Amino acid sequence: MFNTALTLADLGFLLQGALMTLAVTAVSVTAGTVLGIIFGVVRNQVGPYWAMPLTFVLDIFRSVPLLIQLVLANAFQAIAKLGWAPFTTSCVVLSLYTAAYCTEIVRGGISSV
Repeated sequence: MFNTALTLADLGFLLQGALMTLAVTAVSVTAGTVLGIIFGVVRNQVGPYWAMPLTFVLDIFRSVPLLIQLVLANAFQAIAKLGWAPFTTSCVVLSLYTAAYCTEIVRGGISSV
């Protein structure tokens, strides 16, 4: 009834998807870690009133599920007519999501010393 056998073309698509996943991961983890270190140091060095806006934005990125952030960012860039590729949009969202968690790790590490 249905032919469920994998063909070479199917394996090519799977390989292309795996390579794209690795590229998004590499870019997002690198950018998110760098941003997280910068934000963590800034949150620790400035006073509580100056750190409040950064804390507010980072809490939003940590609180909203990642899939919702990806959908909203894709919709926003289409409405704003930015013309970003899905790769760029996903890298930006994943970088900010990673940075939000990395910021708390760096801030907590600095505060404990």
